[in-house]
Amino acid sequence: MPTDNDKLLDQWNEAFLDNPAKAMTHWTEENNKKIRAEYDRLQKQDNFWKQLYGQHPHLKEEDHLVRQVMQREWDVLMGMTAEDAIAELAHHSNLEIEKQSKRRAYQSEYTSYRGGPDGSSGMPPFRDPSEGSLSGAIKARKERRRDAQYGFVRPGRVSE
Repeated sequence: MPTDNDKLLDQWNEAFLDNPAKAMTHWTEENNKKIRAEYDRLQKQDNFWKQLYGQHPHLKEEDHLVRQVMQREWDVLMGMTAEDAIAELAHHSNLEIEKQSKRRAYQSEYTSYRGGPDGSSGMPPFRDPSEGSLSGAIKARKERRRDAQYGFVRPGRVSE
């Protein structure tokens, strides 16, 4: 079964055999149109990014994140004018940067246990829950009450 490319090739061969000069002119014009269209598309794309980063220079450092936001919001952005799309993309990018900075601050505050240069695991040393913490004290008190209620001493514990 012939494909579209086979049909185009047949048309090209037929046109070339009928009038080679006309076929070459047509082929050259078609290729020039395609090249021009691709060039225009790339120029518009380049101008879009120049305008975006000209109006919002702080986003240039976060280019990867801006492009992720653009992909995520593409359905909304593609129906807008360039100026509206720039404003919308900048707005969503700023929100994403703010959200990620909050996430990084939370992670660095609560989950910053990494290995140290001395080969240590980076984890805080193990502490017995009954030593010094409120939750440990509550847990120890609960165990003492349970032991007293049932009248036995757990192994390793000294009766009070």
